[in-house]
This record gives sequence, C-alpha cells and structure tokens, in this order.
Amino acid sequence: MKSNNQINVVIADDEKSIRDGLKKSVKWEQLNTSVIDVLSDGKQTLESIIENKPDICIIDICMPELTGLEVIKMCKQQEIETEFLILSGYNDFSYAQEAIRCGAKGYLLKPINLEKLMSELYNLCSYIINKKSLNINLDQLRKTSKFHVLNQIINGDIRAEQIESFNLVDFKINNTTNRIIVFSFNDESQTCNIEENALSLLEQTHYSVPCELWSPRPNQVLLLFNDSSNDFRLSYDIARLSMRKLSTLSNKLIGIGIGDAVNSLQKTSYSYNRALLSLSYQMYKEQPSIHDPSIICDTAPDMSTSSIDYSKLSDAILASDYEKMNRYCDSFFYSLFYVPQPPPTFIKGMCIYLVANVLKDLNQRIQSNFSFPEISYEELNHLVTFSELTNWMLSFFDDCCKVSKEITSIDTHNIDNIIEKAMQYIHNNLLNSIKAKDIASFVSLSESYFAAYFKQKTGINLRQYLLNCKIDYAKTRILEDNISISEIAYELGYTDYRSFSRAFKNVTTMSPSEYIAQHSQ
Repeated sequence: MKSNNQINVVIADDEKSIRDGLKKSVKWEQLNTSVIDVLSDGKQTLESIIENKPDICIIDICMPELTGLEVIKMCKQQEIETEFLILSGYNDFSYAQEAIRCGAKGYLLKPINLEKLMSELYNLCSYIINKKSLNINLDQLRKTSKFHVLNQIINGDIRAEQIESFNLVDFKINNTTNRIIVFSFNDESQTCNIEENALSLLEQTHYSVPCELWSPRPNQVLLLFNDSSNDFRLSYDIARLSMRKLSTLSNKLIGIGIGDAVNSLQKTSYSYNRALLSLSYQMYKEQPSIHDPSIICDTAPDMSTSSIDYSKLSDAILASDYEKMNRYCDSFFYSLFYVPQPPPTFIKGMCIYLVANVLKDLNQRIQSNFSFPEISYEELNHLVTFSELTNWMLSFFDDCCKVSKEITSIDTHNIDNIIEKAMQYIHNNLLNSIKAKDIASFVSLSESYFAAYFKQKTGINLRQYLLNCKIDYAKTRILEDNISISEIAYELGYTDYRSFSRAFKNVTTMSPSEYIAQHSQ
C-alpha cells in the first residue's frame, strides 16, 4: 500500500546484478524513499506501474518484452504520473535521448556511478515533493539535503559561490581549514548495515572539535572536521578515540585513513582522496590500523606488466607441476617489492594482470570444450591485506593445476553423462542441503572445475540451477492442501519464511502467496 508521505520506487533491469546492486547500494531511507518492486522485463514493469502508481521508476532502456522507451510512452498515454530515470549503455544513447524527449527526467550510463545516481535521485525527489506537496518530515529532508551537499564536497562537485548557502543545511563546520578521516568496514555477509551501526556509535562520541559524520557509500563512514594544525596530532587523537568507540565492531573495521589538511571546503575532495590512498596501505597490516599521507610511496616502480613472462606459470599449471607453480609465484611476489611498501594499487594491479592473463592463456591452450575456473572479481575486491591476496592467488592457481590434471584424464566420451549424473544427484538429494562440493565429489571432479564445467555445458550457473530446482519443487508442493508455505521453506533448508519468499520471487517474479492466488483462480 502506497504511503502518503513516502516516495515509492520501482527498479527494472534485465541484469540481476544491476537490480540487486541498486536495491542494496542506494541509501533509500536517507531520501525518504522505499523500493516497492524489482522487475526483470518491460511487460512486468508496465503492469507494476499501472497497479502501484510509483513516484519513480528506474528503468533500463533495453528490456525483454517491452523496451524501457515503450514503457515510458505507454505510461504517458495512460496519464500515469510516474517519473522515470533511464539506465543505458553507450550503444543505447539515442534511445535514451528519445526517452528524455518523451518525459524521462534523466539518464545514467552503465556502469552506474553511485554518487551520480544519488544526486539524480535527490533532485528528482525534491521535484516530486514540490510537485505533490507531500508531507515529508522536514528534519529528514534537511538531513538529506546536508548529505547531498557533503557528497558533492568530497566528489569535488561544489562551486565557490555555493559555499555561501551552507547555512541552509545546518553545517556544524566552517569554510576554513579542514580534513577528512575515512573509516572502512567489511561486511561480506551483508547481514546488517555496518555503516549505520558505526555511525550510531561515532555519533555518541564527544569530539573536541565540531565535525560532520555521514556515510557516502556502503561500508564507509567519513568524519569531516576543521583542523588548522600543521601536523596529524589532532587527527590521530580523533582516530584513536573513534577506534576505541568502534571496539564492538573491531572484527568489521578494516582500517582508518587520514587526509591532508586543505584550506577550504571546496578543496576537501583532495583530502578525501588522500585519506583513501593512505587507507590503502592497510594492505601491509594484519590488524586495523590508522594511516596518514606520510606513508604514501612516491617512488615509481621499476617494472611494468610488459616485464611479466606469465607463459612459464601457464606451463607449470598445464603440467600440473605444483612445485614449479609455487616457485614462480614466490619469485613474482618478491619482485613487486622494489621498496619496503610499494603503492597498494601497483601491487594489486600487477597481481590481477597476472591472474587474468594466465587464465586467458590457459583457456587458449586447451580443447575448446573445456575451461578453467572463472575469476571472482567480487571476491578479489574483498581482499584487504597482501597475505590475503597472495593466499587467494595461490589457491586459484592450485585449483587451475587440479583442473589441468582432470582435463588430461577425463573421458571426453562421457561428457554428457557427467552432467546427467550431476542433475540426477541434485534431484535425488534436493531436500538434503547439498552443496557444490558434494555434487562435484559424486561425479569425481574438483569443486572449482565442476562449477565452471557445469556452467559451460548447461549455460546456467550451478547455484542458480539448484535454486531453480528448489523453486520448481516448491511450486508443486505449494498448491497441495494441508501444507503451509513455512513448512515448504523448512523442507528446502530455509530457516525463515522471508528468505524463502525472496528466493521464490527472484525466480518466479511473484511471492508464494501471489502464486497461490494466481493458480487458485
């Protein structure tokens, strides 16, 4: 049911990663907005807009069934007042321009810049509030306005003449010398909004200077304060005090970065970027630490990607020579340290280059009906320390050695039989909480190779196939008499109804209750 004082949003994109990313990454509550539907094709989106009359629809131009442009035109024909933000690739730009002519309020190019999206949403929400005179809580709106300006400041999008209007958003700091402190967190499980918990703790801290605290993006909190000192003593006092306050979140805190002092708010973006650069040197620490710009290395490296002969590593992997593979990696890691603490971006860039090019080389040198494990860049991005990075790489190359051994020994005449056996095992054990390693073991393959092999032969991710099988089972059981949805969820290994309902809707585009209602008519 649509709230009278809240702005409701619908998200529509045929890419699941985009849909999930938008829903999880945007701080909807800061804009007094709520995502009421997430959809994967144009026809469903049009139906949802007609039924729910959302205030905003964020929609991809290229959608199945109906394009984003067709959805906009049909909504305008029916005089639906939903406002549209367009997502488009460079190839869709002409469509995006036509969508603007049809009344869309803006467009964003993929990959989506989160700060630009927040800015577009802020402007659109303000427009809707003015247009409809919604009863939005004024304190919340003022707070949202402040966050918007603060984000403009750290992104360098603020003009000198705008500084004069800062009193309108109740700033606690002055337009004088200031600096930024960045707190970085890691919440891989995404079980809670870690930045909100951190903000709550830090807002209870009594600092010796006026400051602004906010979170511009997931897993990050910023502290902006006036500091006219010529050293980092005040900054370290604030950082240490904050670290003590965050002790209950110590297992989530990655580290703290301090920026340089700058002489106006217009230049705060420099302090922010220096704080982020300082923070990246957490790579060399195993425990959360405080870092300032004095640690930043300005000495240029004496090697580049052209210096890397990755063919020797490929040879070792194709021969399943674990010892030679480990010797190559040890030598490679040693060569990166031309100074005691090289720039972390250099270290990570060289490591990713090696992994990506070895993988490409390996896949080019084997039979086309086989492939090595894909790189999980999402997993790579969560690696913080150098030891985590090297352990991940060694584990990845170890998996590649195992795959290489299996490729040379597998019976190519039994390729279809492997997939058939795996699928049969899944269907026979669907209610037994099976995992990828169980299925791989059953068909006598390593987990990493089996996952890549399954996707290559079936065209679907193993995890998605397992989910589809569970939901197919649920769809059959859900229409039977004398069984509750909670019982079905429990049968399939879900510990709570909400998780099951979300999974069901992700596959079928409707909740279990909606599915029952549709099939009981």
